[in-house]
This record gives sequence, C-alpha cells and structure tokens, in this order.
Amino acid sequence: MTGNEIIGEILATNIALIPITVTDLGQFGSLFERFLYGTDAHKLPTFGKDRVHARKAALLARSTKVPLGILPHANKLWRLDHPGEFYGFSYKAMDPMTYAKQQLGLISSTAVANPILRTHQKIKSRPLTL
Repeated sequence: MTGNEIIGEILATNIALIPITVTDLGQFGSLFERFLYGTDAHKLPTFGKDRVHARKAALLARSTKVPLGILPHANKLWRLDHPGEFYGFSYKAMDPMTYAKQQLGLISSTAVANPILRTHQKIKSRPLTL
C-alpha cells in the first residue's frame, strides 16, 4: 500500500492524524502546537492530485473534530479542582502544562541525544589506528 492509501484507510475509521514534527531547535510543528496550546496552524499546503487522502487528513486535523488547546484547558480544570496545590505533588511541575512541557522536552532531547551517544560509543570501542 502507498502512504496515501494507508492514510485513506485511517480516515475511513474517522481517526485524525496529527503529525508531530520537531525542528532542529526543538520546536514542535504548528498542528501539534494547535493541539497542545490552541495556537493557529500554518496555512494548508498544496497537495498533488495523487494525494487526495493526505489533503483530507490535513483538513481533518485542522477541523473542530480534533481538540485544540488541551494543556490550557487541563490547567483550568486542575486549578478549579485543586486550588493552591502543585500538580503531581511537586513544586517543579506546578500545573499540567508545565509537567507536559518538561516531559516533552525530556523525550525530544533523549531522542536527539541517543543516536549521538551510540555513535560515540562505537567510535570509542574501536582500536586506535595510527
């Protein structure tokens, strides 16, 4: 199956795809930012005529069927139900948004660092050649 056909199969089950892209500076793509923080997504790209399902998936990801701003909403709910309390019983994560940012930062930095560390270990384990 082609990627476009796979996307078509997913859309047939009424599931939205939110691509999570990360820039080289660690910023997330606009669709994921929209989902997390409720910010505006970038303009819809132009798709080729052979990528009909990709266009439908992009439109669905920007539609009202997909939640947006889940972290600010989680913060509001947390503060209503737990006034004056830290999220997760730690002063390091005062609310759900702070905790999520910390975890996403840890995950993305680990994903970037692991290949570098593995390569370094391979180079270190080789005998020195002169």
